[in-house]
Amino acid sequence: MINEQDKKQEYERKHFDNRDFNEHLGESFKVKDKEVWEGQEMAAESDPIFDPGMGQTLTIRKFDFRGNPEIEQAPSKQELFNAHWPQIKTMLWKDGLVEMEEIPPKLMFTRTGYTIVVVAKARLGVMWNDRPLTLNDILPSKK
Repeated sequence: MINEQDKKQEYERKHFDNRDFNEHLGESFKVKDKEVWEGQEMAAESDPIFDPGMGQTLTIRKFDFRGNPEIEQAPSKQELFNAHWPQIKTMLWKDGLVEMEEIPPKLMFTRTGYTIVVVAKARLGVMWNDRPLTLNDILPSKK
């Protein structure tokens, strides 16, 4: 009969054999509350992001809205999005942009209302005046 310790060792042998977790482990710690919790920090080094800036230039637009307090029943996310989508498309078109159909818009709720984030690209024949930023420009680098 296999006991719990043998099951644990077999599981670790199967899943963790090719990985050396010990080099990523930090200091052990205990948290004393109603119960005592023990843990250990883990960290891993990752390769830095390198964005050469090649490919299509995209724009991320954020539209903030506040809810109508007079509405008794809250609409669904889809109903909120559908109510604003024609206006958002018009605002994008006015700026020479069209929505990127491959990347769906995102609706997020905030404390004061909700936000719709849309990824857009330039319409055919529209020139960009601004220099596009790469991920390296936007994201902070590790020093």
